[in-house]
Amino acid sequence: MLNLFDNPAIVASCYDEYYEPETAVGPVTINGISFEESTALGVAAGNIYDQTIYRTVQNNVCMEVVFFMHSGNIGNYTPGLVTEFDREALIQMFEDVLGTLTIK
Repeated sequence: MLNLFDNPAIVASCYDEYYEPETAVGPVTINGISFEESTALGVAAGNIYDQTIYRTVQNNVCMEVVFFMHSGNIGNYTPGLVTEFDREALIQMFEDVLGTLTIK
């Protein structure tokens, strides 16, 4: 998900934590673009909401890229009925896509 905000108040607070609960990870450079990375993890009734968030301000616009994964707790399923997804492989695919981002 890509969010773009040009409202000056949002641009000024672009790096503030927004999602509940969100934890700052720190700065990261991807394809020459400096981002602030954070994570957010939530659970509810067997659901898992796992987010990795990248924010940057470019050309007076707050840009936010969110890797959002919504899954079910594998423990809620009959053993052998479903297979747990490979979170690290999915994150790698997200990162590969983000690595192609260019800002002009």
